[in-house]
Amino acid sequence: MTDAHGLLLGVHGWLRWAAVLGALGLGGRALHGARRGRRWTGGDQLALRLFAAAADLQFLLGLLLYLEVSPVSRAAFAVGLRASVEQPALLFFGFVHPLLMVVATGAAHVARARARRAPDDAGRFRTLAGGAALWLLLVAAAIPWPGLPYGRPLVRGLGP
Repeated sequence: MTDAHGLLLGVHGWLRWAAVLGALGLGGRALHGARRGRRWTGGDQLALRLFAAAADLQFLLGLLLYLEVSPVSRAAFAVGLRASVEQPALLFFGFVHPLLMVVATGAAHVARARARRAPDDAGRFRTLAGGAALWLLLVAAAIPWPGLPYGRPLVRGLGP
């Protein structure tokens, strides 16, 4: 593992939790707003912006790892999808993880855009609650949980 790979992987791992906490915070605010019938506030807008920033930065770091730095994705590219099926780590990090993260990021952006066009605050809250829940579900499926054949620590240091 190169120093750049270790550092990016560490930041990617830590930022994951900031994005997850942001989605949980946004989802909680959205559910509360929808149930209580309250108005959209600056605090709600801030929660949305913080989640979007963390999720987008996480995605960009992951893309950098995937396309430029990671030896695992290079190995997956070298052997191809068919051969990766026999190697769980290559299949997961080379194909499954990036696909789920692209879909999760797209879902978050669609939810944000639809919430902006919602006719009222209740619709905005419902849309964002659903978008945050979908994002969390997809991300949970994309996390390399410890105990899986390709599992990684939930928290790791920064660097090699």
